[in-house]
Amino acid sequence: MEITRDFLFKIAKLAQLEIPECEEGWYIQELQSFLNYVDLLKKFEPNTDISMHDNSDTNCFRSDILVETSLIDQVLLQAPQTEESMFIVPRVLSSE
Repeated sequence: MEITRDFLFKIAKLAQLEIPECEEGWYIQELQSFLNYVDLLKKFEPNTDISMHDNSDTNCFRSDILVETSLIDQVLLQAPQTEESMFIVPRVLSSE
């Protein structure tokens, strides 16, 4: 399909766009390029199995194992000030 100036402005009107006359050549070229690409895509066989790569590997996940840890207590022991299970930090923002 050939994009003409009339067709461009018809599409622009339907899309409620204003295309400056100085840019109409660029828009025609871009739309034509897009339509040419669509025509290229139409040439592919629809029944072809298209994939990025052939990877027949399966996911190998380890099983989840519940482990008791006291990491929080260890971390809190290293903090200068704590309250319950939280760090106490100095105020850095003024209330003004």
